[in-house]
Amino acid sequence: MINYRRLTKTDLPQVIAFYKDACDHQQFDQYSPDWTWGVYPSEQSLEESLNDLFIGAFDDDDTLLGAGILTKGEDPDYPSEAWKIPATDDQIAILHLLAVGPAARGKGVASGLLAQLKQVAKEAGAIVIHLDVIDGNPPADALYQKNGYQLAKRVVIDYEDVGRQEANLYEYELKL
Repeated sequence: MINYRRLTKTDLPQVIAFYKDACDHQQFDQYSPDWTWGVYPSEQSLEESLNDLFIGAFDDDDTLLGAGILTKGEDPDYPSEAWKIPATDDQIAILHLLAVGPAARGKGVASGLLAQLKQVAKEAGAIVIHLDVIDGNPPADALYQKNGYQLAKRVVIDYEDVGRQEANLYEYELKL
């Protein structure tokens, strides 16, 4: 059984190890988000993210299988004209660092996390979730589309860790 819950300071060592492993494992994956451990994400950024809406998926042994973070307010790298759903800054949640460990892939963990994150975003007063998928990651594009996210626009973003890249911007309208 998979349990979803908010991550806390006591989870931090497991969260850091999970994301470090996710970054290290990218070399074995055909598709990946191209994260760079120590830049995006880093131990410091993960610790700071515990103040955001940071949700984890755990198995019965309390092993972290997957995680994702929501922050409130628009990402300054996203062009405002990209979005179809009108929202003020405090009504926007941004999804970051959605990841599922290799052993848990294909078991519905990512879709379960997205469902939990949608609920948490609603509870936080958001009416829309925005996110980006770096070019060349069709499984991520398919995951978001399967879960009701709409492609809003293709853009070029200057990522801190991998530089200037094309990306797809997605949005999901949270129905009240």
